[in-house]
Amino acid sequence: MFPVLSEFITQKWSDKPYTIGASIMIRAQMTAFWMLAKNGPGFGNVDFGRPINIFPHIAEEGIGLSNMPMSKEEQRKIISPEIGKLLDGGTDSREQQTTWTKSDMRLFLDWMQKNQQVFKQGDDDIYRAVIFTHGNFLRSSFKLPYAMKNNGFIYTEFAFGEQPLVTEFAFPRYYINNTPIISAENIPCPDGCRQSVCGHVQEPEVNTFNYSSCSPCKRQILEKINLLSRRKIRGGGKKGRSKTRSTK
Repeated sequence: MFPVLSEFITQKWSDKPYTIGASIMIRAQMTAFWMLAKNGPGFGNVDFGRPINIFPHIAEEGIGLSNMPMSKEEQRKIISPEIGKLLDGGTDSREQQTTWTKSDMRLFLDWMQKNQQVFKQGDDDIYRAVIFTHGNFLRSSFKLPYAMKNNGFIYTEFAFGEQPLVTEFAFPRYYINNTPIISAENIPCPDGCRQSVCGHVQEPEVNTFNYSSCSPCKRQILEKINLLSRRKIRGGGKKGRSKTRSTK
C-alpha cells in the first residue's frame, strides 16, 4: 500500500511539504509509521523518517475495549524505539480530548483552525497533511454508506473559517481509494495483518511467525493458539459442533 499512497501524494502535491498525523490509537500510529513516516529523509537528530503528530478527536468511534486508547506510557512499552523517535519528533495533543470527545470531526476542525502551526505550509500558502485515522470515524464524518476498508484513503480539501467551528470540508470534492492494491510483499500474517504494516515475516522452514515487532499481534496470535489447544483437548481431536449459550 505504501507505493499507492506515496505515488498519490507525489501526484497531488509534488514536492510540497506536508505533516503526518495519527489518532491516539496505537494502531493508527503504527500504520502511519509503516505506510509513510518511516520512509522520510530524517529531521533534527533523527537520520530517517518524518515526525508523527498525535491529533485529538480523530480516534475510532465507540467505547469498547478495542477502541479505548492506552496511556502514552503503556503505548511506549509496545511500540518499537524507531516509531518512538518519530513520535517524539512530533506534537502530541492527546490531552486536548476526553473519552467523550475522542471521535468528533467538528471538534477536530476547530482544533485544527486554532493550531495551524502544527501543519506545514507550502509556498502557495496551503497547509497539507496526511492523517491516519479509522474506518467508522471516516464513515460518519464523510457520510459514507459503509466503513472504509483497511488501508483505504480519502483525499479532500477544506478552508479555514474566520470564526471557530466554521471550517468546512469542500464537499463533494473528495476522492476515495477504497480498494487498495496488494503487492506481492504484503504477506498475510495469522490475524490478517500485512507484512508492510505490522512487520510479520513467515519463516519458510517452520510453521511459525516472527512477530517480535508487533506486540498486539503477538498477543492475539497466542490467544488464538491457546483457544485452538483448548478446542483440541475438549474435542479429543475430532470435529464436532459448536454451541453458543445465551444468558439473559
